[in-house]
Amino acid sequence: MTVEIIPRRMQLLLELTLLSTVIIGWVFVLRHFFSNGYLPPPFVYDTLDDFMDWYNPAYWAHNYGAYPIYKSVYPPLTFIIMSVFSDPNCYTINPFHARSCDHSGIILLVAAFIANVIITIRAFRIHPPSIAVTRGLAVSLGLPMVMALDRGNVIVLAYFFFVLGVGRVLRQSWAKAASLAVVINLKVYLVVILAAPFLKRKWRFCERAIVATILLYLTTWVIFGSGSPKDLIGAITGFSTYFSTPGNQPYSGVFYGASYFPLYRFVSVDLPLTQFVGSRWMEVISIVPIVLLHAGQICVLVTFLCALWRPADIPLSRLVAQSIGLVMITTEIGGYSEVFMLFPLFLETRRSIPIWIAFVTGYLLCIPIDHMAYHVQSQSQSAYLSGRQVDYEMGVSYGMFIRPGLNIIIQYALAAASIVDVIRAMHIRRSEPRLALYGARA
Repeated sequence: MTVEIIPRRMQLLLELTLLSTVIIGWVFVLRHFFSNGYLPPPFVYDTLDDFMDWYNPAYWAHNYGAYPIYKSVYPPLTFIIMSVFSDPNCYTINPFHARSCDHSGIILLVAAFIANVIITIRAFRIHPPSIAVTRGLAVSLGLPMVMALDRGNVIVLAYFFFVLGVGRVLRQSWAKAASLAVVINLKVYLVVILAAPFLKRKWRFCERAIVATILLYLTTWVIFGSGSPKDLIGAITGFSTYFSTPGNQPYSGVFYGASYFPLYRFVSVDLPLTQFVGSRWMEVISIVPIVLLHAGQICVLVTFLCALWRPADIPLSRLVAQSIGLVMITTEIGGYSEVFMLFPLFLETRRSIPIWIAFVTGYLLCIPIDHMAYHVQSQSQSAYLSGRQVDYEMGVSYGMFIRPGLNIIIQYALAAASIVDVIRAMHIRRSEPRLALYGARA
C-alpha cells in the first residue's frame, strides 16, 4: 500500500502550478524575441548559429573528412541520417550556405519535435491523465528540448527512440533493445543507460541491447565507409582534452551547461571575475561547486549500491535517470542533455518527500527564464531567426550557477529516495512473518 505524502488534489495543483511557470517563461521568451529579434539567455549568444548543430556535421556527411578533418564524435549513423534527409547539391560551399539552401533538416527536426510531444504524453500513461499531460508537456516543451531544437541537435531524434527504449510504449524486449541501440549510435555517452538493466540483473535484455548496438554500429560503419572505433575514440579523447585545457572553454558551453566544470574553468581562467565579485566570492566559486559535485557523484553511487544489494526495491527508471545524471554532472555534454534525465525522473510512481523534491527540481529545469547578473560586453550581429541586426548583451547569468546545482540536487534527492525505499522494504519483509503467524493462529 502506497502512502500519499501529498493529497492527490494537491499533487495536481502543484504540478499544474509548476507547468504554468514553464508556460509563463515561454511567454517572456517570445515577448523578448519579438521585441529584440533574438532569444534571450539561456539561449546561446551566437544569434547566427541556430540549427548549426545539424548543418555543421551534415556538411561532412556529403564531403570527405568527417573523422580525419572534422574530428566528429558522432557515430556513422548520424551522418547516414543526415545524408538521407538533405540535398547534396546544397553542401558544396559551407554549412551556412547549406542552411540557406536546404531546409529538409529543419523540417525533420520540427517533425521529430512534434512527435516527441505526443509520445512523451503517451509514455506517461502510467500516471493519472492530468499528471501525464502536465509532465509530458513540461518535458517535451521544456527548456532542454526546445534548446536542442534551436541548436538543431540530434538529441531531438535520439529522444524519440530513448522514450521507446526506456518508457512503456513498447512491450517487446527486442524492440526496446533495438531502440536503445539507435539512441547509443546517435549519442555515444548514453551507453551509460545500459548500467540500469545490468544493476537490475536483466541479463537477457542487456545482451540484446549490446548486440543490437554493436550490429547497428558495424552496419552503419560499413555503409558510411568511415568511423572506426579508433576514429571515434580518438575524436572523443581529443574533444575532452581540448575543452579541459584552460582557455578553450567556449562561452556557449558555459551559458547553458549541466555541470559546474566549464563554469569553473571559464570564470577562473577565461573570464576572471575577481574584478566583479571580489576575491572572497571567487574562493567560494572555486571550492563549493566542486564539493557539491563530488557529493552528487557519491549519491549516484549510493543508489547503485542499493540496486546491487536489493535490485527489486529500486525502480529501473531511477537508475536510468541517475546514470545519465552522473555523466551530466561529471563532464560537460550540454544543458539540453537534461531531457534524458527528466523523462525517466518523471516516470517515478513511488511517493516520498525526496521524490517530490526531485520532481519540483525537474520542473524548475524546464523553465526557460534567466537573468543577467553581470554585463561584460555588447555585440552587434545578424540574427538568423529574425533576419535582422540585433544588439546582444554578453555576461554572466544566474542560471550558470543555478542549473548545474539543480542537477546535483536531483541526485541527492533520488539517492535519499533509494535509501528510504530499501529501509521501507526491509521493514515490510520483516513484518510479513509476524503477520503470517498471527493469521495462522486466527
